[in-house]
Amino acid sequence: MSAPSSRNDIPTDVDGRIARRLRELRDERGYSLSEARLPPRARITFEKAVVDGPPPQQQVWVIKGELHVQLGDTTRHLTAGDCMAMTLDQPVTFQAGASLAHYVVATSNCP
Repeated sequence: MSAPSSRNDIPTDVDGRIARRLRELRDERGYSLSEARLPPRARITFEKAVVDGPPPQQQVWVIKGELHVQLGDTTRHLTAGDCMAMTLDQPVTFQAGASLAHYVVATSNCP
């Protein structure tokens, strides 16, 4: 088991243009937990995960604001308290609503 990360060990920039990762925790088994903010109406797209083996699993939980999540051809509108589980076998886009979106993303690369 790896040592816990402190706030000072955690990267703070995801994409300097629009997104801000507040905290990220990772372990050697392939689990990660990220807290992030996306400014009003900002949009960020991640291409399909390229991995050996099964695609990663991800869960998004909205803490504040609203987030539109597009996975392939399906779009879901999430508001504070909502969460969504998905398999990252196609591109995924996150877009904030009219106000800042504050959310947590849990990802597993484990089979």
